Amino acid sequence: MQKSPAGMMSIKAFTLVSAVQRELLMGDKEHIHIACVECCGKNLYVGTNDCLIYHFLLEERVLPAGPATFTATKQLHRHLGFKKPVNELRAASALNRLLVLCDSCITLVHMLSLEPVPSGARIKGAVSFALNENPVSGDPFCVEVCIISVKRRTIQVFLVYEDRVQIVKEVSTPEQPLAVAVDGHFLCLALTTQYIILNYSTGASQDLFPYCSEEKRPIVKRIGTQEFLLAGPGGLGMFATVAGISQRAPVHWSENVIGAAVCFPYVIALDDEFITVHSMLDQQQKQTLPFKEGHILQDFEGRVIVATSKGVYILVPLPLEKQIQDLLSSRRVEEALVLAKGARRNIPKEKFQVMYRRILQQAGFIQFAQLQFLEAKELFRSGQLDVRELISLYPFLLPTSSSFTRSHPPLHDYADLNQLTQGDQEKMAQCKHFLMSYLNEVRSTEVANGYKEDIDTALLKLYAEADQDSLLDLLVTENFCLLTDSAAWLQKHKKYFALGLLYHYNNQDAAAVQLWVSIVNGDVQDSTRADLYEYIVDFLTYCLDQQLVWAYADWLLQKSQEVGVQVFTKRPLDGQQDSFNPDDIISCLKKYPKALVKYLEHLVMDRGLQKEEYHTHLALLYLDEVLQQRASANDKGAAATEAQAKLRQLLQKSDSYRVHFLIERIQGAGLPMESAILHGKLGEHEKALHILVHELRDFGAAEDYCLWRSEGCDAPCRRRLFHTLLTLYLHAGPSANELAMAAVDLLNRHALEFDAAQVLQQLPGSWSVQLLCPFLTGAMRDSVHARRTTQVALGLARSENLLYTYDKMKLKGGAIRLSDKKRCQLCQNPFGEPVFVRYPNGGLVHAHCAASRHTSPGSPSPGSRT
Repeated sequence: MQKSPAGMMSIKAFTLVSAVQRELLMGDKEHIHIACVECCGKNLYVGTNDCLIYHFLLEERVLPAGPATFTATKQLHRHLGFKKPVNELRAASALNRLLVLCDSCITLVHMLSLEPVPSGARIKGAVSFALNENPVSGDPFCVEVCIISVKRRTIQVFLVYEDRVQIVKEVSTPEQPLAVAVDGHFLCLALTTQYIILNYSTGASQDLFPYCSEEKRPIVKRIGTQEFLLAGPGGLGMFATVAGISQRAPVHWSENVIGAAVCFPYVIALDDEFITVHSMLDQQQKQTLPFKEGHILQDFEGRVIVATSKGVYILVPLPLEKQIQDLLSSRRVEEALVLAKGARRNIPKEKFQVMYRRILQQAGFIQFAQLQFLEAKELFRSGQLDVRELISLYPFLLPTSSSFTRSHPPLHDYADLNQLTQGDQEKMAQCKHFLMSYLNEVRSTEVANGYKEDIDTALLKLYAEADQDSLLDLLVTENFCLLTDSAAWLQKHKKYFALGLLYHYNNQDAAAVQLWVSIVNGDVQDSTRADLYEYIVDFLTYCLDQQLVWAYADWLLQKSQEVGVQVFTKRPLDGQQDSFNPDDIISCLKKYPKALVKYLEHLVMDRGLQKEEYHTHLALLYLDEVLQQRASANDKGAAATEAQAKLRQLLQKSDSYRVHFLIERIQGAGLPMESAILHGKLGEHEKALHILVHELRDFGAAEDYCLWRSEGCDAPCRRRLFHTLLTLYLHAGPSANELAMAAVDLLNRHALEFDAAQVLQQLPGSWSVQLLCPFLTGAMRDSVHARRTTQVALGLARSENLLYTYDKMKLKGGAIRLSDKKRCQLCQNPFGEPVFVRYPNGGLVHAHCAASRHTSPGSPSPGSRT
């Protein structure tokens, strides 16, 4: 007996039960032996060595627990009249006939009476025979029989009818055939030294593999359409198709195998001492049954019968589901899955799908318990596991409101994770990490449909317990976390910032902000965000609840005026902006001067509101800051310069503040530049320039002033400004030299802004031409350019006038014939006098019609009249 492979674990796939006891066959006659058996439905036939055929009825009794039992009831027996044993029996149920091979002759007998057919039809000269279970004749009233003839190296094919036989084909073989199986036109033959496939229709043959018939008994068995099982060398059960190839791996059985049968998914082999069961799916030996003196093993339509010389037994298969559950109980996941897949062909599709999904789920929990998480995940996915089955293993993760109950019968034997890991903290951490990963993957798939709340709530609890950053990602995106359970869990683990996010997601912004403020104030401890104050500002900036913003405005501003005011200045400029009245905000900010400045800058510069109160208020705040910095004992020049720069820019750019009011405030404050800008706003350019030139002595600023105030003005306006400044320079008084140089620089830099003739009359006679060379050069170029431009324009006008004159003369030179048949093309009345208007397109209209209409028929231009 061949030993099982190392590490092979057995499974109980079959139970051996007795079918026919010795007493039913032979009583106390020791010389009678069983030679062959045949089973067709409930009919069991036994052939003996003394030429007797017994007919039994088999009754199967299925027990609730344990294997089925069989009771054989003897119907009758008949002696065939020979002194030879019955070699083979084959039932042809379609013909109600039993084919009996005895003394090299195949006799047809009635299946119930065992009487030979009246016609005496028989096949002589047969050594062995096989029925074609895939017949090619197409005649339902006959069976095809293939025999090994007593003639050397000959196979014969017959058609057998109810009362006659007909030979169809006789085929020669290369060697003497010893065993045969048939499928369609294909014969699988065991010859003396080899197995072959032979097509008896075409004569084509295919060698399979060699073997020695003297050393071992050949086995040839059809196991399915165009597929055979053969006893190969080296104790191998070989599979072969009619094409001469093998689509399955061989099974390892005994070197001394006597017979073989197939009961999917198993191959069963018989030797002198044992019955062995081998899987066709993974080729492993699954079961060994002690069975001595056995010499017959055959399968009949799924029923496997084994016999000794004294008794008949049946191998009863255990239900596949029971086998699979036994494998799972032994933690043999791969074998269970292979067996389950192989069972597909024997189970209705719907039932199989339900069974297979459950097996996958059970296998998943087995792998999970062994910390094989990748394998477990794939099995859970393939088995479409209700993920709550997995969550329920973890204490307190399912919401208290969940209605989930575990599957019955249960998918595993574990009460919870503590039992599964036996309290090992490292294993528990690994299991929790796996669940986090798995839930995160399935929460957005169809697996989560129907119980997203349970999944997301469990995920939140895991993230909070493990202090994972993913907790925040979960809460700021779409989620289905249940508020009551989740809030209590976050409080328990001191995740107050995350709890605020949960409140916000559930439209409880007031509770969220209150909690975050408590964190900033130090009432509760949570270091999730170091910039939580700025986060609150940003949150309230985009908050639509006006009342909530006002509730925390003072708190924000007390913490930081510059940052807190952003809740008003950075609000999106859309419809919600209208809900906040700027005047109300300004009233709130009066206690916070820095914030007030920032907000007024936002209104004036960012939003561009042209409201006088805002511009004047902002200018006053700038002015107060400048004055305070000047009066401060710790004066900082840079800060003062920055404040003054803002004030000057506002005064220059804005046209919406109260100029007179600001002039009064500035008087005596020592701010001449600001005074000059304000005078310029009033159009008092001479005063403004006088301040810049005589008080500040800032000639560059004076020139900039002229450029600033002349922006958008016409050339005469710009010229007046620059002439005013030049006049101030030229009537300088005591500081004539310094101002004279400023005047020269002004003229040379802005030559085009001056009337050269007027300037030359104003200049002192002592100034040299070389001193004013740039000015004079620019003035001459401008004068020449203006003269030439005028000449070009004049020439173009004259050319255009000449063209119009030519067109008019040409039109006048042609004759126009006017008669009483001519009608005005506007009023359609005839002409009463020789006065008319003619258009360039030739149309004639009354003079009064032309005067009242601006367009003629077909003419788009009223001015083209001649």
